[in-house]
Amino acid sequence: MKDGMNYAPTGKPDPVCKSGGFLVGVIGLDHGHINGMCNGLVEAGAVVRLVYDDDTLRATAFAERYPGASVATSMEQVFEDPSIHLIASAAIPPSPPIPGWLASSRLTGLPLMALASGGMGGW
Repeated sequence: MKDGMNYAPTGKPDPVCKSGGFLVGVIGLDHGHINGMCNGLVEAGAVVRLVYDDDTLRATAFAERYPGASVATSMEQVFEDPSIHLIASAAIPPSPPIPGWLASSRLTGLPLMALASGGMGGW
């Protein structure tokens, strides 16, 4: 993709893990940098396993670019999958900010949900 928001650099694969040894979940496809993040992870040997976005068509199109990726039906499905090692996200809050958005956002709980599901080393 050539526009700035969706620019996704690709390099040559340089795996640091065995194929299938590091599985990635993706939640929130609001900004194009998710493409570069996932490209880099795949080049390092990771596999994109589950993708969730409120826009099912966007999630489906994204998943089609990564062999082995499936579209999740909810964020919880991604968090509850014990095979997922890392969750990448490119969710964007509304602009201009909406009063109370953070408190009511579906994404407010992402870090806490990650911790509760054992992410970040169980901190």
